[in-house]
Amino acid sequence: NYHSMLPALGWITYSILYQVLSATVYCTLVPNILAAEYDNASSLYASMNLTTTILSMLTMTVLGCIADQFGLQKHAQLLNQYIGIALSFAIYAIFELNISSQVKLVLLQFAYIVGIYCLRTGIMHNNAVLTCFPKEKRVMISSLSNFGGFAVTLGCLVVLTFLGDRLPQTTWILVFCVLMTGVSVLSLWEPNPPPPSQRAIRLNRTALNDDDDMVGSPSSSLKYGHESYPLIGGASPSSNAAAVKASLMTLVDAVRLVPSDLQHRRAFYILIMYAFYNASGCAFVVYVCLLP
Repeated sequence: NYHSMLPALGWITYSILYQVLSATVYCTLVPNILAAEYDNASSLYASMNLTTTILSMLTMTVLGCIADQFGLQKHAQLLNQYIGIALSFAIYAIFELNISSQVKLVLLQFAYIVGIYCLRTGIMHNNAVLTCFPKEKRVMISSLSNFGGFAVTLGCLVVLTFLGDRLPQTTWILVFCVLMTGVSVLSLWEPNPPPPSQRAIRLNRTALNDDDDMVGSPSSSLKYGHESYPLIGGASPSSNAAAVKASLMTLVDAVRLVPSDLQHRRAFYILIMYAFYNASGCAFVVYVCLLP
């Protein structure tokens, strides 16, 4: 029914929002404006993307583990979403400022790096929330998100191609930011996975009702969203410091299991492919679109 579709709609919304802002503001309009105002636009754009990629590589997995331990995946996604949107507005404002080019460049680099970093961190948390949906529906929801985002992004790029001369490029940044701010309200319907402690309680209740549904013992695993999740040390963290430590241990265990566990190897294969995809996209924009 209608109400059961709202969580999926909320999840899909942020994926589309990220793709549109990334493709239009950060990968099309900003490099084009840089090319018009600075002679070294290609190196500037490449350095900003390199900085963001390194920050993402060093921090996103840890932030994801911490958010999962506290059950704050949705809250972290919304926080990063609106910081990213706010900094996208800031990029428009910086381009409109009547200040020296060097000061403008410093402000622009800060807004760009932090803005796209927050949007990428938001999409990481958003992907983690997919586990809230039944396993048999995840492929369908993810496919709708990918193809829907591709279609909307393609439509925005077509508009820029044929109508881009009607407005200044900085104004187009404002247009897309306003549109995505309105759309972002739908992401409030996105579900939020509970922290491991609550998942363990759910597992214990399930064990009392149906022993056949258990995977392992309550002290070593838990069930949520029709899948099994390992508990850290057999107990839930009792303090913030313990939760952060447990998050880091989860990351260490995941890396340790890569050589021997096929599921973990697949996850790291996906990370490697995403890194290649991201680097290829940046190289295409810098060396094909910006250079004469």
